[in-house]
Amino acid sequence: MIRILFTIIIAVLLSTSAANSKLLERDYLSIFSKYKVNNSAARNIINKCVEKFGRQNLKMTKNNNGENVINHSNMNGFLNCTNKNVLQNIKPVIGINQLNKKKTEEFILNNELIFDDGKGNGKVIYKFNINDYKIFKDGKQIGQDGWRFSKTQQLRVFMDGKKTTWRISKNKLALSIKKGSSKAIPYFLDWENKE
Repeated sequence: MIRILFTIIIAVLLSTSAANSKLLERDYLSIFSKYKVNNSAARNIINKCVEKFGRQNLKMTKNNNGENVINHSNMNGFLNCTNKNVLQNIKPVIGINQLNKKKTEEFILNNELIFDDGKGNGKVIYKFNINDYKIFKDGKQIGQDGWRFSKTQQLRVFMDGKKTTWRISKNKLALSIKKGSSKAIPYFLDWENKE
């Protein structure tokens, strides 16, 4: 269904301008299905990003295999816009789609959390133990610190010695990290069982 909606939206927006970067439509749409974004939200995200980066810069073509190809002169900007809006749609929100304390503790102790923590290391692995956690990149430990739950049942993770608040979405696809009084930053979350 989402594929049909996207095709209709793009068909309406087609222009004859040349484009510099290409992406298969199925690869673009995979982000919506992977993160379980409903059709209405996906349509809104697509429209928002098409508007932001210009209809005139977007063209739909077919490759030799008959697959739809998205051509956009600013593909990185278009994809970043999509990712940012998908994250806003799936990020954990208190009382709505956030794991409770018990499920959060069970999840972090039994799994390796994989995400780009914004420190310039790219994707890293966080492995939590009862008293601390360790960060790994390419099989090498690059960090270690502590964690606990607050009196209000919030997960507190110390990053570089500074207290942060972590929230994990119920579907375990997104994580938000709040540092001090700053606004929480959402991240796409992957995970693997420690076993």
